[in-house]
Amino acid sequence: MRVVLAGASGAIGRHLVPQLLEAKHEVIGITRTAGSLAGTGAREVVADVLDRPAFLAALDGIKADVVIHQLTALSKAPARSRDMRETNRLRTEGTSTLIAAARKVGAKKFVAASFFGGYGLADHGRTPVLESDPFGELDGRADAVQTALLSLEQQVRAFGGVTLRFGLFYDSTTTSVSPVSSTWNGVLPMLHVSDAAAATVRCLVKYKAGAIYNIADDRPLTYRAREIARASAARLRPPARLPDGMLRLAAPFGALLLTATSIRVDTSKAHTELGWTPQYPSLLEHLVSGASARADLVIPTAVATPVPKPEPVPEPEPVPEAEPVPEAESEPKAEPEPVPVVVEKSKPKPKQKPRSTGRPRSPAASTKPTKPTDPGDLFQDTDAAIARIGVWRDE
Repeated sequence: MRVVLAGASGAIGRHLVPQLLEAKHEVIGITRTAGSLAGTGAREVVADVLDRPAFLAALDGIKADVVIHQLTALSKAPARSRDMRETNRLRTEGTSTLIAAARKVGAKKFVAASFFGGYGLADHGRTPVLESDPFGELDGRADAVQTALLSLEQQVRAFGGVTLRFGLFYDSTTTSVSPVSSTWNGVLPMLHVSDAAAATVRCLVKYKAGAIYNIADDRPLTYRAREIARASAARLRPPARLPDGMLRLAAPFGALLLTATSIRVDTSKAHTELGWTPQYPSLLEHLVSGASARADLVIPTAVATPVPKPEPVPEPEPVPEAEPVPEAESEPKAEPEPVPVVVEKSKPKPKQKPRSTGRPRSPAASTKPTKPTDPGDLFQDTDAAIARIGVWRDE
């Protein structure tokens, strides 16, 4: 198939372009920066989807079977609502322009990226949400984001396209971590960007007009567990743990995820209809496997590299011994008188208490009260995984 990919140089696009080419699709990548697709094997079209007339003009003479919408404007986690303005435009105006582009190039298929946050940034309990559950409802907390997501999905469904509701992205690159809540134990659906790309490719083969799919890995995590694990794998300082009130003050929009949202998503529909399963079942397994792979690359290389033997060093020539110098005559010295030795009576040493040979006290025997653990908190499981990461990342 010939594919027009909007967002070809973005986080998912960098994984999606090679996967599409590997599946024998021809890729026409849309980007705003000339040269960003050089060497990828995709044909580059430089255009801005928010400039509708210029964007459509850039597609003159192009024919395609599919248009894929992977556009966002998020280079980092949004802290305030205003950080979502351009992404909201891409989900509303941008989707409208891309659907017009699909009609212009003759595409019969349309695939778009959505976000699990459309279910609402709130505590959804322990029951996984389904694609049929309410989406895009306004509650006064993130109405602009909800409206944009709902607009995107309505436009895609009206065209007969497919929508993918992605989890919270992670990848193999960690250069920094963000502050986390010291108390909130709500879990969030996670997703490796490579798995997001793979689900998109599967849609082209198992296309079902108007379908919506939850796309996430198999194990949700608290945001705190996510950032601590990422920091440990990258050998960074652990994230700062802040009170919820401080997080809301510093990042009012971002704090909705960090201090108020807990959600699990049901992905069985994607497994059944698309035949998609995540390559990385969880963030922790991804980090552990990555650490193990890096260790395997370093250790065999060091062993296999021959170390040249040093050349023998010639023994030094013997140095002739110096002639003995005759001792100078000296006047005899008088021997000093002996000094009487005073012997003090030593005090008896106190008897030492015998060391206890019993087992150390268990945490349960401590009288200090401990804070009960939320059964939904996966944070303790994370500690064991982080320990494995540290052991396997030998240098």
